[in-house]
Amino acid sequence: MSKRPIASIALVSCCLVVGFLVGAYSQTESNPFEKLAAERANISKVDWILLNTRIRVLEETHRWELPLSFTPTSYSYDLQKQRIRVAIFVDPTWFSKHNVSQASEEFSKRADRIRAAVLTAEHGQLYSLLGKDLTKYYSIIFFTGVLDESGKSASPKDLAIYEDGKLTLR
Repeated sequence: MSKRPIASIALVSCCLVVGFLVGAYSQTESNPFEKLAAERANISKVDWILLNTRIRVLEETHRWELPLSFTPTSYSYDLQKQRIRVAIFVDPTWFSKHNVSQASEEFSKRADRIRAAVLTAEHGQLYSLLGKDLTKYYSIIFFTGVLDESGKSASPKDLAIYEDGKLTLR
């Protein structure tokens, strides 16, 4: 047998293998989420609830108030104190236009909404907790930004904290 047909067969075989590999690679790369969908994240149930709470609060924001005078900025679970902690930014302009009584009433309403959002975040799975006193398991901090004397730099200032079912103004 001459070398020419062997070289042709080898060339065709190489082309087929390369073509197959390119095709297989392009198929796996066509959906970048396929690999992510197969990977599992190790997340605690309370973190999952807090993530769903964040989503629920975002969904409900339009019902609460379109100009975002109150913006939840973080949701976490404090293992040491065994509390759900939520930080809510209060627009300084809104805060400057309301007296202490009005602000206190609005902070209490927002804290109640956050607590309700946590209970309903799992689409009914946590309704078994309704009727139980869970107020001691929440710490909701309302804060705003305050400019320094130069007016160039802002720092956070706590306005109120909701703990143990009570709102305390700072």
